[in-house]
Amino acid sequence: MLMAFLWLGIPPVAAVDRTQVLPLSYGWNAVWMEVTPRNPDGSTATADEVFATAESDPFVIDQIAVASEAENPKRFVTNPANTTPQVGWLLWKRSPGSGETDSILAQRPGAFLVRVVPRSGTVQNGTPAGTLRITGRTSFQRPSWNRDRFSLVGFGIEGGVTFADLLGAAGWTPSAEIPKAFRLDPATGQWVAVGSTDPVVAGQAYWISLPFQLPDTRYAGPIGIDFNGALLGRLDFGRGPGATRIENPTGGGNLLPVSTAELTLTRRNQGAAANVQGVTLSRILPTAAQSEAAAEMPLFRLERVPGQLQWRSTTTGPGQTWELGTVAPGSSQSVSFGLSRNWIDNAPREHLYQLRVRVGSGAIVFDLPVVASGNGPVGLGSNPTSTATLPGLWMGTIAIDQVTSLTATNGQPVVPTESTASIRILIHVGTNGVPVLLSRVLLMQTRAADPSVRSTPVLVLSESQIPFFEGIEERGGKKVGVRFESAFFDLPRDWRPTAQRPELLLEIQQTLNLGSSPVVATNLFDFLAARLSRPPQLNEAYWDRWPLEGTWAPGGGARTPADAPLFLDPFHRSNPFRHAFHPQHEAGYPIRRAFVLSLDNQPFQGELTGTYEETISGLATADLVYRGKVSLQRLSDVTDLR
Repeated sequence: MLMAFLWLGIPPVAAVDRTQVLPLSYGWNAVWMEVTPRNPDGSTATADEVFATAESDPFVIDQIAVASEAENPKRFVTNPANTTPQVGWLLWKRSPGSGETDSILAQRPGAFLVRVVPRSGTVQNGTPAGTLRITGRTSFQRPSWNRDRFSLVGFGIEGGVTFADLLGAAGWTPSAEIPKAFRLDPATGQWVAVGSTDPVVAGQAYWISLPFQLPDTRYAGPIGIDFNGALLGRLDFGRGPGATRIENPTGGGNLLPVSTAELTLTRRNQGAAANVQGVTLSRILPTAAQSEAAAEMPLFRLERVPGQLQWRSTTTGPGQTWELGTVAPGSSQSVSFGLSRNWIDNAPREHLYQLRVRVGSGAIVFDLPVVASGNGPVGLGSNPTSTATLPGLWMGTIAIDQVTSLTATNGQPVVPTESTASIRILIHVGTNGVPVLLSRVLLMQTRAADPSVRSTPVLVLSESQIPFFEGIEERGGKKVGVRFESAFFDLPRDWRPTAQRPELLLEIQQTLNLGSSPVVATNLFDFLAARLSRPPQLNEAYWDRWPLEGTWAPGGGARTPADAPLFLDPFHRSNPFRHAFHPQHEAGYPIRRAFVLSLDNQPFQGELTGTYEETISGLATADLVYRGKVSLQRLSDVTDLR
C-alpha cells in the first residue's frame, strides 16, 4: 500500500478516528485492517493489543502472523496453522516459545493472519465466531500492485461488489488453469481461488495478481482517484485564509476567502463495466465525544462562472453528499473544492469524508481525511518531554511572516511581512532520533529476480545507487522513483579527501597553518572566502546530508551546529551573488546560514508543528533574520539512507 500518514489536530480539536468492524470465523482468517490504531498516549499499538478480545467474547485470538518488513515473505502461507513461522513472516503467540516473536507492531493499515479459537470447548473451524471492532486513524489508501506478482491486499466495500466489479477495469481476468486471486478458507486453513462473480468481503485480505501489461500499478476499481497529497493519505488545504474568493453561500453579499483543492477521476477503457453508477463524496460527521464543530471547516463544491475568471459554490452545509458525476471510459475529469476556515487559532483541523465508487449493487469506499491549518500565533517549543523519537523522512512547509527591516532607523527590527512566503524543508531522522537536513531524496524500492520476493521501500541519496533499486510509480511504462526536493536548502561543499583533490587540501593546510590537522568545513570556507578567483583544483562536490543538533520529538527540534552552519562559499553553485558566465560575478560573497526549528510541545498525532528562525550572514552589512511557522508531515518511516 501507499505509505499514508495523517496530520491530526492538536487541542482543542482531535482527529477523526473511525471504527472498523471485522467479521471473524473460527480458524485462520486473513483480515484487512483499514485504520491505524494507536495507544492512548499516541504510541504505536502492537498487533496483540489491536486484536485483543473482551472477556464477554466467546472467542480469543491466539496467533497472529504478518509479513515482515525486514524479510522477503513467501508468496503464500500454505499452512498458516504450522507452529513454525515460514520465511518472511512474523508469528505472534499468546504463549511464545523460545525464539518466537512476542510483539508485532500494527503501525499502518495492512493484512494480518489471525487464528480464532473458542474461549472454552471445541468449535468447528469455519463457523462464524463474531465481530471485532478496531478504532484508529484513517487515511486515503489505494493498492500498489506488483505486476504479475501476488499482493496481499483488502478493500473498503459496501453492499454487493464482485471481483469483476472491483478489478475488471484493471485488466484482471479469472482463469481456472492459472488462478489470479485467492482467499483464505477458515474451515481448512488453505488458500482457495476466487472467481469473477464471487463477492468481495470488507475486512478480508486476498492474494491478487494483476497482469504485466497493467499501465498504472496503483489502480483498483473502475474509477481511479488522484489528488495532490494522495501519497500522504489526505486532501490538504494547507494554511489559511485562502487566496480564492467566492460569493458567500450563507448570505451577506460579501466574498468568502477559500483555499482550493482538486480531485481527478479517471476511468480506463479496459473492462469498462456498464454498471458503474458514478462517484459520491460524503461527510462523516463527528461523534458526540469529539469536540470539533461541524460548521468549523465547511467544504464547498466549486464550479466556474461562465464567461468569467471566477468560481461559485454549488452546494453548502455540513453532512451533505456530493454527486461527483460519472466518467466516460478512457477519460478523466477534475472536481474542484473550496474550504473556508471558521476558527481563529493556529491549530489544524481534520474532517473525515468518504468517496464511494458505486458499482454493481454496492460501492468501493475510500476514506478521505480533509485537513487544513489556521493562521494564528504559534508558541515556541521547549525541551522534549518524551524519549519516543519519530524516525523517518519528514517534509515541512515553512511560512515566513517576519523578516529584518533594512529601511527602519531603529536598529533593523524584525517586522511582519506584507505577504507570506513558503519554503520547503526536508529532514531525515534515524533510529537514534537525531535529525539531518536533506536537499533531495528519492523514494524507491528493492528489486529481486524472484517474483515472490517482496519489495521494501528505500531512501536513495546517491545517484550511483539508483541502478540497484526500482521505482514505485509507473510512468510511460517504466517504474520511476518519487523525488522530493527543496531548492531552498542546497547543502555546503564537500571538503573530504574523497571529494576534493589532495593538492587543494594541502594548500588549505599550508595557507591556514593547520599543519597535519585534517581540513574541516570552516577551513575550506575561510580559504575560499579569501580568494577573488576560483581555484582551478576545486571540485564541484556537495554534501548529500547535513548533520543537525537536537532531538526529533514533540517539544524538541533541530538546529544547525554553532560550528557548522550552512556554508555557501563564494564559488558555491547556489551563491546568489555568483554568475557562472559573467566575468564580474565569478565569485560571490561568503554566506553563512544558521537556523533553529523548534517543535511545539504537543502529543504527536500525525503532524508536527512549530516555529522557524534563520540568521543569514553575508547577504547585507547586518545579519538578516526571518521567522515563520512550520508544519511537517512524515512521508516514510524508512530509517536508512542509501
